[in-house]
Amino acid sequence: MAGLPLEGIRILDHTIAWAGPQGTVVLADMGAEVIKVEALFRFDALRYFGLRYAKQKEKFWEHSPWFIQVNHNKLGVTLDLSQEKGKELYLRLIKISDVVINNFTPRVMPNLGLDYERLREVKPDIIMVSMPGYGCTGPYTNAPAFGDCINAFCGLDEITGYENGPPLRPGIAYGDPTGGFAAALAVLSALHYRFRTGKGQFVDVSHFEASTRHMDWLLDYALNARVRTRMGNTDDYAAPQGCYPCKGHDQWVAISIVSDEEWNIFCEILGHPEWSQGPRFASFASRQEHRDELDKYIAAWTISLDRYEIMEKLQKRGLAAAPVLYPGELLKDPHFVARGFFEESEHPCGGKKLVPGMIAKMSETVCRIRFPAPLLGQHNEYVFKELLGLTDDEIAALSEASVTGVEPQFRT
Repeated sequence: MAGLPLEGIRILDHTIAWAGPQGTVVLADMGAEVIKVEALFRFDALRYFGLRYAKQKEKFWEHSPWFIQVNHNKLGVTLDLSQEKGKELYLRLIKISDVVINNFTPRVMPNLGLDYERLREVKPDIIMVSMPGYGCTGPYTNAPAFGDCINAFCGLDEITGYENGPPLRPGIAYGDPTGGFAAALAVLSALHYRFRTGKGQFVDVSHFEASTRHMDWLLDYALNARVRTRMGNTDDYAAPQGCYPCKGHDQWVAISIVSDEEWNIFCEILGHPEWSQGPRFASFASRQEHRDELDKYIAAWTISLDRYEIMEKLQKRGLAAAPVLYPGELLKDPHFVARGFFEESEHPCGGKKLVPGMIAKMSETVCRIRFPAPLLGQHNEYVFKELLGLTDDEIAALSEASVTGVEPQFRT
């Protein structure tokens, strides 16, 4: 077996919350040495997420499930870049790194005196990736943004909801992981360009643009001047389509029929082949017109059956169907178990847990969760002592001055 795909690449990671860490964890999983840089007085806010009554937990900042999930395979250091000594150490790290990435608003790094031009002076072929919500140019460039803002701005909220109802927030902040994966792809592209030319570059990634390009309804509007309406669980290319109740408490199955041929097969399975011939349901247009009535008939069939049983019946005949699973059920689903998607990871504060694993399986390299998300400042000694050659006394002095350390400082 060869080494990991990105082995030998070092990335300084300033990203926070979900979007940036989702991108850099992909690179870490593929073998890059990702060093997560935080400050004692302003660490990654994702350390708070998913914790109720956070400050009642001992070292609450080490318990966030979200943080643990998107920061495994990374090293963690603390460094105050507002202090001159912190900047000096940071620039020494730049000299031995390949990529630096952040998802701050574009003014943050220049205000610290650490913009791309300054970093290039230290390492001419450095790749700097900036991934603010709206990109590094334009009237919104310095506006802070989270995934929920991007959901609204790119139009996702506008098309989510039920007919004649208001816009609805989707179940996740879709703009965050979309921006994260776009940034990971941009890093790989910039690394390949540097491999060919020897040149680094500045990379501007906008979550807003990364999300908007997935909004297929924009092209429909551009070509056909049609405005997509809110359709709940339905869509304009399938009928019937929706989530239907199954046997048991709050159990559901998703079914989607996209052609008359599939509809004929579905009618056989339902035990009503005559529906495929009758005027109310025979054609796609008529099924769309009588969708609500048809959904009631389908629900009367699904309610007496197990959701996995329905999935098997339909999938054997080539129809799209899947059970609606809850988080704990995903861990036990036989398909995920067979593929080994969920991996066991042991975190010092969280114990052994099954967490989502790699985004791809490769025949020549084995990517896996090698170590859990870092504790605050966990790898200070490795980075400052082994990589930069600082002495124990120098590291102690840095800690005394709060340039680095392992205990957060909560400023009032």
